[in-house]
Amino acid sequence: MKPFHVAFGIGGATILIVGIASLKSKLDHDRNGREITRLIAEYKAIGVPTNGDELVKTIPDSENAWVEIGPILLSKQGTGTGNLFKSAVALELMMTCNKNDLPLMRKYLTENQPKRERIEAALTAKPKMQVPHDYDEGYMMLLPEYSAIRALTREYSLAAYVAGLEGNLPEAIRNLDLANRFATNCIESPIYVGTSIGASIRKNIIQASLRIIEANPALANELETYVTGPTMSTVADPKRVILSEFVAQISIARFFDVPEMDRPAVPSFLKSIVQTRTEGDIEKLGRVRHGDTIPDSSTMRKFLRNRLEKWQPILNDLSKSGSISSESFAKINDLTSVLPSKLSFLAPDQPYFDRDQLYRGIGLAHAYHELSKALFKAIAIKRKTGKYPNSFQEIGSPIRLLVPTDIVVYNIISDTVSFRLDGRSRSVMTNDQGLSFPASNSTIWPTYASDIQKVRKYRNGEILFDGTTTAGVAKPGSPTPIPPRAPKPAPTHAP
Repeated sequence: MKPFHVAFGIGGATILIVGIASLKSKLDHDRNGREITRLIAEYKAIGVPTNGDELVKTIPDSENAWVEIGPILLSKQGTGTGNLFKSAVALELMMTCNKNDLPLMRKYLTENQPKRERIEAALTAKPKMQVPHDYDEGYMMLLPEYSAIRALTREYSLAAYVAGLEGNLPEAIRNLDLANRFATNCIESPIYVGTSIGASIRKNIIQASLRIIEANPALANELETYVTGPTMSTVADPKRVILSEFVAQISIARFFDVPEMDRPAVPSFLKSIVQTRTEGDIEKLGRVRHGDTIPDSSTMRKFLRNRLEKWQPILNDLSKSGSISSESFAKINDLTSVLPSKLSFLAPDQPYFDRDQLYRGIGLAHAYHELSKALFKAIAIKRKTGKYPNSFQEIGSPIRLLVPTDIVVYNIISDTVSFRLDGRSRSVMTNDQGLSFPASNSTIWPTYASDIQKVRKYRNGEILFDGTTTAGVAKPGSPTPIPPRAPKPAPTHAP
């Protein structure tokens, strides 16, 4: 056979193979689109949201206190958001100071008092509070409000502690209520970060109450009634948080629906001479797509179909029973194994790195409420018998945790009783996830020594109320630096 005929045959075969591959790719692309349409229709039939607008309904401004509160806490600066509520030592003051330090604590509270009063007025005027977010942004959604809310609520807790030291119970309860208004709002959020931050605020409220009781035992009964009562019993809705994670995952396919996702990877030996996009470049290409948009990108269409199919069995169960187990969630949450390699930068933004982390965050508010009831029972037993119960079982206050493998560790060290949450799975919960009485103790409280040092620096004028050093005080009118996008907290940053 002549070389010409051989070359012609090879060329023809190549064209045929390429044509068949292109046809198959087109058929797969269209098939994925039809399956996505079918799956979305099936989700809607059982009431499962498939986009951000269906997940969260916007409340009118006339009911939303955040319209007034937002500008007090945050400022828009270019493409970033600045935190206007700076407060860095409130929790440390509350956990380490006593009646002798009342002048110092009052001085601290005067710094942001006008802002707190304006915020209180807004909360009084309107019944609801909702931070506006575009939930179609998914894991790319910025959450700058939580840093400001946490700082604000720590000041309300400190103000309650000061009032309690002065014997002013109504003022103490009023400030605890203000902090709890934000805690409840966070706990009722559909996102994991909100529920865990809300639980952290609740813990600070409980700690403030316990610190007051340490100094003023006469207020114990009233504060126990408040801490264990209805206003502090709100817990997160696991179903809503799980649906939020589902919407966040399918939003990835829409957000990064760009041609770059379908371009073949450049071989490593050519990367030195062929310009390639970095992860940062790809992140900048993404943009929000609203509604039930089906991606044009074949890669993202395939990814979206995968997520819709994998989630369907447990969301069917969720719509019927209202809950699913952590084991069921683990089966569909292996996002990193199906995430396109070009989007690997998204993996660290996941709020959990093992099968139980999400569930711990959802269940923390419930856990702290149950721990507070058990702690007050232990305190009452000591008041009656002169000693704490020898074991957790003797208290008679069983606690059911959301993650079945987690346990409550009960300890008595010297004259301090403590309840600590512990995880018996791949990640162990940190020592600060628990409660103790006395609430502040160098043996129990993990940051006691550093808190003492921070308060000393504030007392001596080495740092200001916002945590800045006196040597680095900004000049009046200087712009506030724009913080980078903060990823969702990793498990090591547990509340």
